[in-house]
Amino acid sequence: MTARARLVAVKLIHTAVWAFFVAAIAGVPLAAWLGHDGWSAICAAVVAVEAMEGTDAVIAMGVADPNRLIKMGWSAGGHMTNKIITVTDRFKAASSGAGAANWISMYAQSDHREFRTPWFGGTPWQANAPIDLYWDHSPLKDVSKVKTPTIFLVGEQDPRVPMPQSVEMYRALKTNGVPTHLYVAPREGHGWTELRHRLFKLQAEMEWFEKYVNNRSYTWERAPGDEKKDSRPGAAEP
Repeated sequence: MTARARLVAVKLIHTAVWAFFVAAIAGVPLAAWLGHDGWSAICAAVVAVEAMEGTDAVIAMGVADPNRLIKMGWSAGGHMTNKIITVTDRFKAASSGAGAANWISMYAQSDHREFRTPWFGGTPWQANAPIDLYWDHSPLKDVSKVKTPTIFLVGEQDPRVPMPQSVEMYRALKTNGVPTHLYVAPREGHGWTELRHRLFKLQAEMEWFEKYVNNRSYTWERAPGDEKKDSRPGAAEP
Protein backbone atom coordinates (compact mmCIF):
# COMPACT_ATOMS: atom_id res chain seq x y z
CA MET A 1 0.00 0.00 0.00
CA THR A 2 1.09 3.56 -0.58
CA ALA A 3 1.44 5.89 2.40
CA ARG A 4 -1.77 7.62 1.33
CA ALA A 5 -3.68 4.36 1.08
CA ARG A 6 -2.63 3.00 4.43
CA LEU A 7 -5.13 3.18 7.25
CA VAL A 8 -5.26 4.86 10.62
CA ALA A 9 -5.34 2.75 13.77
CA VAL A 10 -7.83 4.11 16.29
CA LYS A 11 -8.17 3.18 19.96
CA LEU A 12 -11.86 3.43 20.79
CA ILE A 13 -14.60 2.54 23.24
CA HIS A 14 -18.28 3.58 23.27
CA THR A 15 -17.81 5.23 19.88
CA ALA A 16 -18.18 2.70 17.07
CA VAL A 17 -20.77 4.63 15.08
CA TRP A 18 -18.91 7.93 15.37
CA ALA A 19 -15.59 6.31 14.46
CA PHE A 20 -16.72 4.57 11.33
CA PHE A 21 -18.64 7.63 10.11
CA VAL A 22 -15.75 10.01 10.70
CA ALA A 23 -13.30 7.56 9.14
CA ALA A 24 -15.43 7.14 6.05
CA ILE A 25 -15.86 10.88 5.48
CA ALA A 26 -12.19 11.65 6.07
CA GLY A 27 -10.95 8.95 3.76
CA VAL A 28 -9.17 7.57 6.81
CA PRO A 29 -10.51 4.00 7.18
CA LEU A 30 -10.59 2.32 10.56
CA ALA A 31 -7.84 -0.26 10.97
CA ALA A 32 -8.19 -1.39 14.58
CA TRP A 33 -11.00 -1.61 17.12
CA LEU A 34 -9.76 -2.05 20.66
CA GLY A 35 -12.27 -1.89 23.49
CA HIS A 36 -12.28 -2.44 27.23
CA ASP A 37 -14.25 -1.96 30.38
CA GLY A 38 -14.11 0.99 32.74
CA TRP A 39 -11.28 -0.40 34.84
CA SER A 40 -8.86 -0.56 31.94
CA ALA A 41 -9.88 2.99 31.09
CA ILE A 42 -8.60 3.92 34.54
CA CYS A 43 -5.46 1.75 34.46
CA ALA A 44 -2.67 3.60 32.67
CA ALA A 45 -0.58 0.48 32.08
CA VAL A 46 -3.41 -1.32 30.29
CA VAL A 47 -4.24 1.70 28.17
CA ALA A 48 -0.67 2.35 27.04
CA VAL A 49 0.35 -1.24 26.42
CA GLU A 50 -2.79 -2.42 24.64
CA ALA A 51 -3.30 0.69 22.54
CA MET A 52 0.26 0.86 21.29
CA GLU A 53 0.66 -2.89 20.82
CA GLY A 54 -2.45 -2.90 18.66
CA THR A 55 -1.23 0.14 16.77
CA ASP A 56 2.22 -1.36 16.21
CA ALA A 57 0.65 -4.59 14.99
CA VAL A 58 -1.32 -2.95 12.18
CA ILE A 59 1.66 -0.77 11.28
CA ALA A 60 3.85 -3.87 11.01
CA MET A 61 1.24 -5.43 8.72
CA GLY A 62 1.66 -2.49 6.39
CA VAL A 63 -1.94 -1.48 6.98
CA ALA A 64 -1.70 1.60 9.20
CA ASP A 65 0.28 4.71 8.41
CA PRO A 66 2.46 5.56 11.44
CA ASN A 67 2.40 9.22 10.43
CA ARG A 68 -1.40 9.50 10.42
CA LEU A 69 -2.57 8.09 13.74
CA ILE A 70 -5.66 9.40 15.53
CA LYS A 71 -6.93 8.76 19.06
CA MET A 72 -10.59 9.30 19.86
CA GLY A 73 -13.23 8.05 22.28
CA TRP A 74 -16.31 8.85 24.33
CA SER A 75 -17.08 8.20 28.01
CA ALA A 76 -14.66 5.41 29.00
CA GLY A 77 -13.07 6.05 25.62
CA GLY A 78 -12.68 9.68 26.68
CA HIS A 79 -10.97 8.51 29.86
CA MET A 80 -8.60 6.43 27.73
CA THR A 81 -7.93 9.30 25.36
CA ASN A 82 -7.14 11.68 28.20
CA LYS A 83 -4.75 9.16 29.73
CA ILE A 84 -2.96 7.94 26.63
CA ILE A 85 -2.07 11.42 25.40
CA THR A 86 -0.07 11.74 28.64
CA VAL A 87 1.81 8.54 27.79
CA THR A 88 2.68 8.95 24.10
CA ASP A 89 2.82 11.65 21.45
CA ARG A 90 2.59 9.23 18.51
CA PHE A 91 -1.00 10.22 17.74
CA LYS A 92 -1.16 13.26 15.47
CA ALA A 93 -4.49 14.41 16.86
CA ALA A 94 -7.07 13.34 19.43
CA SER A 95 -10.71 13.86 20.28
CA SER A 96 -11.89 13.24 23.84
CA GLY A 97 -15.61 13.08 24.52
CA ALA A 98 -17.01 13.16 28.05
CA GLY A 99 -13.75 11.93 29.55
CA ALA A 100 -12.42 12.05 33.11
CA ALA A 101 -9.45 14.20 34.07
CA ASN A 102 -9.24 13.82 37.84
CA TRP A 103 -10.57 10.69 39.53
CA ILE A 104 -10.72 12.45 42.91
CA SER A 105 -13.00 15.28 41.80
CA MET A 106 -14.81 12.93 39.40
CA TYR A 107 -15.88 10.73 42.30
CA ALA A 108 -17.85 13.55 43.85
CA GLN A 109 -19.19 15.04 40.62
CA SER A 110 -20.46 11.88 38.91
CA ASP A 111 -23.79 10.14 39.50
CA HIS A 112 -22.08 6.78 38.95
CA ARG A 113 -19.70 5.74 41.72
CA GLU A 114 -20.52 2.18 42.78
CA PHE A 115 -17.88 0.50 40.62
CA ARG A 116 -15.10 2.96 41.35
CA THR A 117 -15.17 2.27 45.08
CA PRO A 118 -14.01 -1.37 44.73
CA TRP A 119 -11.73 -0.53 41.77
CA PHE A 120 -9.77 1.95 43.85
CA GLY A 121 -10.18 0.13 47.17
CA GLY A 122 -12.30 2.77 48.88
CA THR A 123 -13.72 6.24 48.56
CA PRO A 124 -11.72 9.48 48.55
CA TRP A 125 -13.63 10.52 51.67
CA GLN A 126 -12.93 7.64 54.05
CA ALA A 127 -10.23 7.41 56.69
CA ASN A 128 -6.95 6.29 55.12
CA ALA A 129 -8.44 6.96 51.69
CA PRO A 130 -6.49 5.61 48.68
CA ILE A 131 -5.92 9.14 47.43
CA ASP A 132 -2.55 8.29 45.89
CA LEU A 133 -4.15 5.57 43.76
CA TYR A 134 -6.91 7.90 42.59
CA TRP A 135 -4.38 10.58 41.69
CA ASP A 136 -1.79 8.27 40.13
CA HIS A 137 -4.34 7.08 37.56
CA SER A 138 -5.74 10.55 36.85
CA PRO A 139 -4.81 11.98 33.43
CA LEU A 140 -4.31 15.36 35.10
CA LYS A 141 -1.34 14.01 37.07
CA ASP A 142 0.82 13.75 33.96
CA VAL A 143 -0.89 16.35 31.79
CA SER A 144 2.34 18.35 31.55
CA LYS A 145 3.64 15.61 29.21
CA VAL A 146 0.86 16.08 26.63
CA LYS A 147 1.92 17.25 23.16
CA THR A 148 -0.97 15.89 21.06
CA PRO A 149 -3.41 18.47 19.66
CA THR A 150 -6.67 17.50 21.37
CA ILE A 151 -10.27 18.66 21.30
CA PHE A 152 -12.70 18.05 24.15
CA LEU A 153 -16.46 17.62 23.76
CA VAL A 154 -19.00 17.36 26.57
CA GLY A 155 -22.68 17.88 27.28
CA GLU A 156 -23.57 20.90 29.40
CA GLN A 157 -25.82 18.74 31.63
CA ASP A 158 -23.81 15.51 31.64
CA PRO A 159 -24.39 13.81 35.04
CA ARG A 160 -22.10 10.83 34.36
CA VAL A 161 -18.87 12.60 33.45
CA PRO A 162 -19.73 16.22 34.21
CA MET A 163 -18.44 19.18 32.22
CA PRO A 164 -15.79 20.23 34.81
CA GLN A 165 -13.74 17.15 33.89
CA SER A 166 -13.36 18.32 30.29
CA VAL A 167 -12.73 21.87 31.49
CA GLU A 168 -9.83 20.65 33.65
CA MET A 169 -8.15 18.92 30.70
CA TYR A 170 -8.82 21.78 28.31
CA ARG A 171 -7.44 24.45 30.62
CA ALA A 172 -4.37 22.36 31.40
CA LEU A 173 -3.50 21.88 27.72
CA LYS A 174 -4.25 25.49 26.85
CA THR A 175 -2.08 26.77 29.69
CA ASN A 176 0.76 24.47 28.57
CA GLY A 177 0.58 25.69 24.98
CA VAL A 178 -0.85 22.50 23.44
CA PRO A 179 -3.34 23.08 20.58
CA THR A 180 -6.78 22.41 22.04
CA HIS A 181 -10.43 23.39 21.89
CA LEU A 182 -13.42 22.78 24.13
CA TYR A 183 -16.95 22.29 22.78
CA VAL A 184 -19.89 22.27 25.21
CA ALA A 185 -23.25 21.16 23.84
CA PRO A 186 -26.17 22.99 25.50
CA ARG A 187 -28.95 20.86 27.02
CA GLU A 188 -27.08 17.62 26.35
CA GLY A 189 -26.39 14.87 28.86
CA HIS A 190 -23.87 12.04 28.67
CA GLY A 191 -25.01 10.90 25.23
CA TRP A 192 -25.81 13.67 22.75
CA THR A 193 -29.32 13.30 21.32
CA GLU A 194 -29.93 16.43 19.26
CA LEU A 195 -29.16 15.82 15.61
CA ARG A 196 -27.62 19.27 15.18
CA HIS A 197 -25.16 18.56 18.00
CA ARG A 198 -24.23 15.17 16.55
CA LEU A 199 -23.51 16.78 13.21
CA PHE A 200 -21.48 19.46 14.97
CA LYS A 201 -19.37 16.82 16.74
CA LEU A 202 -18.58 15.01 13.52
CA GLN A 203 -17.58 18.18 11.75
CA ALA A 204 -15.52 19.52 14.64
CA GLU A 205 -13.56 16.26 14.62
CA MET A 206 -13.24 16.32 10.83
CA GLU A 207 -11.84 19.85 10.94
CA TRP A 208 -9.40 18.95 13.72
CA PHE A 209 -8.15 15.77 12.06
CA GLU A 210 -7.81 17.34 8.65
CA LYS A 211 -5.72 20.15 10.13
CA TYR A 212 -3.37 18.09 12.26
CA VAL A 213 -3.24 14.82 10.32
CA ASN A 214 -3.60 15.85 6.68
CA ASN A 215 -2.46 19.49 6.96
CA ARG A 216 -5.44 20.77 5.02
CA SER A 217 -8.62 22.72 5.67
CA TYR A 218 -12.13 21.37 6.06
CA THR A 219 -15.32 23.02 4.82
CA TRP A 220 -18.21 22.65 7.23
CA GLU A 221 -21.42 21.21 5.84
CA ARG A 222 -24.53 23.28 6.41
CA ALA A 223 -27.21 21.71 8.57
CA PRO A 224 -30.72 21.59 7.06
CA GLY A 225 -32.33 24.99 7.52
CA ASP A 226 -28.99 26.77 7.94
CA GLU A 227 -28.50 27.73 4.31
CA LYS A 228 -28.42 31.42 5.15
CA LYS A 229 -26.35 31.06 8.28
CA ASP A 230 -22.64 30.57 8.94
CA SER A 231 -21.97 26.87 8.39
CA ARG A 232 -19.73 26.64 11.45
CA PRO A 233 -21.51 26.93 14.83
CA GLY A 234 -19.88 28.69 17.71
CA ALA A 235 -17.97 26.89 20.43
CA ALA A 236 -18.10 27.31 24.18
CA GLU A 237 -14.81 27.72 25.96
CA PRO A 238 -15.17 28.17 29.72
